[in-house]
Amino acid sequence: LWFWSTGNGGPGYGTAHSIVDFTSVHVGAGTTMQYRYWYGYEAAPGYQKWGDVAPFSNSGPGRNGKLNAEIIASGMYSMEPCPLNLPNDLLTLGDGSTHYQIGSGTSHATPTVAGGAALGYQAYMLANGALPAKDHAKALLMAAAEDMHFDPLKQGAGWLDAGVFAGLMAEA
Repeated sequence: LWFWSTGNGGPGYGTAHSIVDFTSVHVGAGTTMQYRYWYGYEAAPGYQKWGDVAPFSNSGPGRNGKLNAEIIASGMYSMEPCPLNLPNDLLTLGDGSTHYQIGSGTSHATPTVAGGAALGYQAYMLANGALPAKDHAKALLMAAAEDMHFDPLKQGAGWLDAGVFAGLMAEA
C-alpha cells in the first residue's frame, strides 16, 4: 500500500490534493492529548480527550472523488521522540528514555498508519505465507477503523485501529 499525508491546508472541503492512485491510502490527522498527563496537567493516564479531526487536516472530496482523508491517526498534540542532541520541550537533553516533544501534522499521522498496516501485513504473512492483494488489505484497513462521528469527507473511514486490522488480516 501507498500512504500519503493529506496535507495541513486547513478547514473547509475540497482542500485535499493528494495523488490519484486508488490503491493509495490518504491519511489525515486527529487529536491525542497524552502529553497532558506527562506534563502534569492530568492526574492519571488514559483519561485524556482524543479522537477529534485536526482542524488543519485537509478534507475531501479530492479531485478524483476520493474521500481524502481516508483514515485518521494521531497527528495533533502527539508525543514523539526528540533528537538527543536538541533540547526537548522541558529544555533538557535526554538519554532517550524521556526525550520527547509534542508534534502535529498529517506527516506525523501517516507513519503511524503505515506502522499499523505493517502489523496487519505481518499477521497476514504469518497466516498465509504470502502478501495480500493491495485492494484487499486497504479494504480491511478501512473496515477496521473506528467511526469518529465526523463527516466522512473529514474522517474518511475513521480512526486507525491497528489491533483490529491485524486480527482481520490474520483471519483473511
